[in-house]
Amino acid sequence: MGWLVEGLYVLDTDINDWRKWIDYVNHNYLISWYNGKTGMEESKINFDVVNGYLSEDHDLCSNSKIFIGKIQLNCYFFSNTEIENDIDPREIKSITDHEKIIKYTTDQSTTIRATAEFP
Repeated sequence: MGWLVEGLYVLDTDINDWRKWIDYVNHNYLISWYNGKTGMEESKINFDVVNGYLSEDHDLCSNSKIFIGKIQLNCYFFSNTEIENDIDPREIKSITDHEKIIKYTTDQSTTIRATAEFP
């Protein structure tokens, strides 16, 4: 089964916003993060590794899965100028699930003082 992807974007970000976002998700959600430097899955995102990739100090890309209850968001560290989370909308099965995504999006925006957008 493939993913029907919808994105949650925070635009006009910088590396400091990434640090805030990483701190926020590490402290509030279950994480499965693929560390491209070690080749292993970890339970917390390592900002220094992500920063190294986004700063082009190395090319060992990583990605993360953020679990909001049973809902999985995927984050790929493509650019320091935007934070993108992908979600399969089929995972939102109730109004409670919808409210969890809205809370995450609102908290994310508040945490980094930016505006999150739904394309």
